[in-house]
Amino acid sequence: MNIQAYSQGKKPNRNEDSWKNNRNTIVVADGATDKSGKLYGGKTGGEIISKLLVDKCIENDLTGIDLVESLTQTVAELYKKTNPTALIDPHYLFSSTLVYVRVTGSKLLITQIGDTSFRINGKKAFHNSTLLDKLTSNARVDYIKSTNDVDGGRDFIMPILKEQTKYQNNPDHILGYGCIEEQKFPPNLSNNLSFLQVR
Repeated sequence: MNIQAYSQGKKPNRNEDSWKNNRNTIVVADGATDKSGKLYGGKTGGEIISKLLVDKCIENDLTGIDLVESLTQTVAELYKKTNPTALIDPHYLFSSTLVYVRVTGSKLLITQIGDTSFRINGKKAFHNSTLLDKLTSNARVDYIKSTNDVDGGRDFIMPILKEQTKYQNNPDHILGYGCIEEQKFPPNLSNNLSFLQVR
């Protein structure tokens, strides 16, 4: 595999994106920090969870929902050790989306959780945008256009962001979306794809 990667967080010293590869696996995770802003050993929850999930993906041979269930258990154990408040207060939940690619024989097996996108050989993009993403993005753009207050855009949508944990892994709500955190993951919120290898 020929792999090139570059990652820079919105805040360079708090990059919540992680990636890793070995001879048959590539994984990219995009961590999301809880809205409390709490730090754990000087790191955000998003930094911690994205690195943990990338490491766990590289260590095992699972794919699809089996992989997701294993990662969910890993995160539940992490919460118990470092962030038990999250088990009773969703405002302290940190989470992650990810794309996991495993080369198996002549196939690429891909597990996509949440809105992390990918391309194969720089061609077709596989997006998994959520309605909630679109609504918050549009609200932020409209605010900035009407006020010219670019820096205040995130503050404007923060009330929505603080409520979004209601929709995490909730397949029964129109705003429901998938991510890896401590609760059981609904299989219909993941994309599990298989491709013949493209060279």
